[in-house]
Amino acid sequence: MLMLSTLWAADASAEDAPEISRSTGTAGGTLVFWPRVIPRTDDPAIQQAAASVQAQLVKLVHQARPDSSIDIRPEPERVCPRAGCESVTIGALLVHSETACVVVGLVAGPGKSPATLVPWGGGVDLKQPTVPFRDYAESHIVVRDFAKCSDLIGATGPRNPDMVRAIQQATASQ
Repeated sequence: MLMLSTLWAADASAEDAPEISRSTGTAGGTLVFWPRVIPRTDDPAIQQAAASVQAQLVKLVHQARPDSSIDIRPEPERVCPRAGCESVTIGALLVHSETACVVVGLVAGPGKSPATLVPWGGGVDLKQPTVPFRDYAESHIVVRDFAKCSDLIGATGPRNPDMVRAIQQATASQ
């Protein structure tokens, strides 16, 4: 079941930054966030890469949780409100340098759960395997090797099983 929420969540307010999700999802569901893009840019090629990453995340959630409702958050919604989310959350960190990109999956259980970092496209070293709730994932990775932004989804393919496993592990307790 696919759901694109447009209603304001009780925990999100009009005063929240636009990056804060206006939905906290539902128990047993999955929120798929817009990727966090570092550095911020309006470059259409990077925006297209971010859209492709989010679409790939949706496909992987369908594989990992075929019966889960999926709430796809629009740009720029990429983080839960301070009170946390009811759903499992799936997101990505997209780091770019001109035409080169790296993407790391961010998978968290409901509530104020830490996010598991999943190297997904390009080469990264993790300083630690998880980041605290709402912490900046880019502070916990070291980029070793970039992939071409235009072929980012192709670069993620070999690590898609890692993302599916992380999603399944985050949802095992639901």
